[in-house]
Amino acid sequence: MLKIASLNAITLFLGLVSAHFLFAAFFTQNWLLTTKVEANETTQAYGLWDHGLNDLNCDVTPFTICMYTRAGIFFSMILVVPAVTFSFISMVVMFSRGKLHITATFARASAVLHILAALLCLVGLIVFTVHHTRCIISCPPTYNYYPNNWAETRFGYSFYLGWVCIPIFAINISISFVYSAIIAMKYKKSYEVDQQTLTNESLAIFSNQNNRV
Repeated sequence: MLKIASLNAITLFLGLVSAHFLFAAFFTQNWLLTTKVEANETTQAYGLWDHGLNDLNCDVTPFTICMYTRAGIFFSMILVVPAVTFSFISMVVMFSRGKLHITATFARASAVLHILAALLCLVGLIVFTVHHTRCIISCPPTYNYYPNNWAETRFGYSFYLGWVCIPIFAINISISFVYSAIIAMKYKKSYEVDQQTLTNESLAIFSNQNNRV
């Protein structure tokens, strides 16, 4: 049983890691790096909140692209919080030897929320990636959003932190469903054993009553 419980602990750990990466990607200003051609080359970092909440426009990303990316990751962050909470509750119930169907239910709920979070995050990342990948390759130096005299544009660590969350989500979801399936089978077997025991006890009582008669 300890090996099965360790699966739950792994999902909680992966959930916390993905949440940290997702929050870091959203709030750090290192989504895109541009290097200017000057006497001394300087590298400028840009993110999703170049001007904070005072100005929602992004310096090097069109407003619509920036908003879709923000929205996808923001709603993903909102869903990750209850997903990790459900995973924690599932683990607590399991280690405290609570009812098996409760820990399986919370594990499935966590997996479903992680699926929705992964889809939202993926949409936001794809929008940002497709736009800037296409533009890095084909946009001319006169492109309105990139700085003047830019020589090189590349993705920064915030961008990669966002993408790292996707495989972590996938692993977490898979383990959660495997864990809940194993627990569901154990609960079914336990239920069948209990029912058989009750049936045997009932038959024994009925038999004793007949013998007395």
